[in-house]
Amino acid sequence: MAKDFEQVEAEAKTGGNVTLDAEAQQSREAGKQLAEEGNGNSDLLAAARSMEQVARKQKNLTIELRQTTKAVAAALKEIEDIRSSLHDITSQAQQAALNGVTAAQEKAQEETIKRLDEVAKKNIEYIDALTQESKRRIERLKMVTLPDRLFNFGKWTALFLILIILCHIVWTMLMG
Repeated sequence: MAKDFEQVEAEAKTGGNVTLDAEAQQSREAGKQLAEEGNGNSDLLAAARSMEQVARKQKNLTIELRQTTKAVAAALKEIEDIRSSLHDITSQAQQAALNGVTAAQEKAQEETIKRLDEVAKKNIEYIDALTQESKRRIERLKMVTLPDRLFNFGKWTALFLILIILCHIVWTMLMG
């Protein structure tokens, strides 16, 4: 049987010879010690196995977490791509709307200018027609009022001549 250093020292102190009872006692103590160490070892083995299981679980969780992180990163990238494409589409839609509004505004301006030109032409024609009608009426009035004017002119001229003749008669009577 193998002896450890402490046992050798103990034997040296006691005189070197060990009795059968002492050796049995030592064997029992060594057995108890081994049993305790065995229990400790079994506890250690159980703890080691438990830690290995925890480590495996942690490793699996880490792998799952990495996969989840990759999936989230991919989803975020896809969301960012969708966001940028929506931004581009929104910009294009706004530009198209602005172009459409601009085109509609230009068309409306052209139609408005065209209609204003038509109205202006109609007004010019109407004013020309009224001017011609006024000229014709003035000519007719001139023709109608010309004899009246001649009559008034003749009346005043005759009245003036009669007044001159009367003044001449009065003067010759007074001077005369």
